[in-house]
This record gives sequence, C-alpha cells and structure tokens, in this order.
Amino acid sequence: MITRTILVVAALYAAIQFCHLAAQSLFSITIPPMAQFGYVMAAAYGGVMSYVNIQRRVPTWKEATVLSAGSILAVWIVSAVFFLVYLNLEEGVHGLQNFLGIFAGLPVWPIVGVLTGVNVLQFITLMFVFRWSARRILVRNHPVNPGDRQK
Repeated sequence: MITRTILVVAALYAAIQFCHLAAQSLFSITIPPMAQFGYVMAAAYGGVMSYVNIQRRVPTWKEATVLSAGSILAVWIVSAVFFLVYLNLEEGVHGLQNFLGIFAGLPVWPIVGVLTGVNVLQFITLMFVFRWSARRILVRNHPVNPGDRQK
C-alpha cells in the first residue's frame, strides 16, 4: 500500500507538472518557483486521500516516514525527467551542458545546503500531510457511529 501511495503521489505530481509546463509554454506566463512546493503538497494530499479511503486508517509514524521519504524521492525523479525534457525541447542538445556550465564555478556546499534545507522542509510538511491531514480525511470521510465506539 505504501508503494501504491508513493506512485499515486508521483503520478499526481507528474500531471500537475505537465499542466504547469503546458501553461508556461502555451500562454508564455511565468509561474513562481515556490508554486512547485504547493504542487508537491497537492500531490501528497491526493496520495493520502487514496491511502485513507482504501485503508480506512491513518498511516503510522513509520509508514508516514516512509511515505514522506518515498514521495520526496518520487518528486525528485519526476522533476528530473521533466527538467531534462524541458531542457531538450527549449535549448536543444547542448541545453544540459549549458546548464551544468552555470554550476561549474560554484562551490558545492551552498548548493548541497540549499537542497538539504528544501528537502527537510518538504519532509516536515509531508509528515504533516500524511499524519494530520490523514486524520482529518478519515474523520470527514469515515465518521464513527456513536454505537460503534468502544466504551
């Protein structure tokens, strides 16, 4: 079930990312980079809705940790694929070389620091989605009847 949920998150993120790139290309608009963070949260929320509706329970802390880490990995993979496709379509064959050339003169530690900070922030918010939001979805979609409660 955890793998299925991570795949749902990846598929939802890919669909959102496709719409994002299509809107940028077709309408020549610029969407702020922080929107990507919202896209990840929206995809995670869709994944947790799927999880709760099938399992009818909230993920445990261990499951939420695996779901969060797996979702971050899936988002990185989807983002890398879309980025490479976008670079190839917009810049041609030398797009990746030009992009990597930008980072050739920079020290590695600031890049690693920023990426680590972003991943930690995403992990914390994904844990929030997979625990707190899951609890709210469970209560809203599957209310407990008063006669079913244990005394």
